Amino acid sequence: MIFPAFVFVLSTILGNAHAQATWNPGHTFLVTTEADGTANVTVDWRVTSYDDVTVRIGSVVEFVYAPYHDVYVHPTGDCSTDGRVFVSDEEDEWGAYTFDEEGTVTFACDVADGAHCRAGQIVNFNVLPADDHDHEGDHSDAGHSDANAKVAEEEGRDHKEDDHDH
Repeated sequence: MIFPAFVFVLSTILGNAHAQATWNPGHTFLVTTEADGTANVTVDWRVTSYDDVTVRIGSVVEFVYAPYHDVYVHPTGDCSTDGRVFVSDEEDEWGAYTFDEEGTVTFACDVADGAHCRAGQIVNFNVLPADDHDHEGDHSDAGHSDANAKVAEEEGRDHKEDDHDH
């Protein structure tokens, strides 16, 4: 069975009792939250829609994909290629980026003259300052992504109905 093997390999690679890995709904992100508040985010990079992700400075995003995709940073925050920054191309099938400053970083696939981006293959990472306080015994929300919050919401935790329209 593949799932237990994956868990074993993942736990062996992490080797850190403080790391926590969570797939979001749709399995587009695997978020591994480290004890220092940073996150390692693996993105299954394909044509689909993506939720925004919140990380801290020092976090790393890794894009894994089949051929016919690429990864660029889009400073415009949309599908415009003005000022884009190369991360990886179609032949690489993998690319990584380390967040080193606060702000929003937008990644997009520019294959087919931006058709993949316009079809939803674009994602925003909201980068927060590095978390410099001691995490011993405090793992409240450090490094959690919107994807993790969505998992909690989907599972019925922290989900509240809006009763204003009733």
